Amino acid sequence: MLAPVPLATVKRDGGSNPEVPHLLRLAKGRFHSVLAAVLLCTGAARAAPGDSGGPRQVFQCLGVGTRTTFTFRIYKVSFCLEEQTAREVPAWAREAHPSKEGDDLADALSDDDAFFERLMRAPGDKLVRLDFVRDVDRARLEKAIRGGLEKYLASEDIARIATGLRSVHEGDVVTMRSLGNRFVMQLGPHQEVLNDATAINQQVWTLWLGRESATPNLKESIARIVAREAEAREASPLGTPR
Repeated sequence: MLAPVPLATVKRDGGSNPEVPHLLRLAKGRFHSVLAAVLLCTGAARAAPGDSGGPRQVFQCLGVGTRTTFTFRIYKVSFCLEEQTAREVPAWAREAHPSKEGDDLADALSDDDAFFERLMRAPGDKLVRLDFVRDVDRARLEKAIRGGLEKYLASEDIARIATGLRSVHEGDVVTMRSLGNRFVMQLGPHQEVLNDATAINQQVWTLWLGRESATPNLKESIARIVAREAEAREASPLGTPR
């Protein structure tokens, strides 16, 4: 088994939208950016599944949203990129919409399919964290996965993902992440590692960032936070990440 993933807690900004990540304090020091950071201890991409060690990976979570059905909240979801890649994202936003500022830039990014496609195709590993606020049985999870991915993945790959699903309960945390050419799902002590999962690693993020996203408020959150960071960098004397 790969090393379990100890996940830090994202602080909220106290504003009108409690789902927007503001800043995450790490155990040592402070990450100076409007982008929320998550520190993860994982197995290396080159490590075998039986290894428990490996170098650290630092991910930055670009935004957080909520999956709802009718009026019921199901889970909160955070989308994260490796830190080195995530630091480039505000520059991508500025490249895509050089004439936009502030809320106008956020609105433009929110509706920009090409921007989210670039996030999903970005170099390095990616991670999604799901914090469940309701009980959901395995059959319902599988139905959601199949329905969301049937346009993008072969049925064989969807079946591989389904093998790792488990019923979840309120308070459970599920992580799904790419690790080189592997795809890793973890719920508590249970971990499912799919080898040779390149196609899965390319497409699974469409569940949350694609045109038919199950969590459009996640895309809006990413757009707002990236726009704020782009603006903050332009205000910085060196124009670099703070």
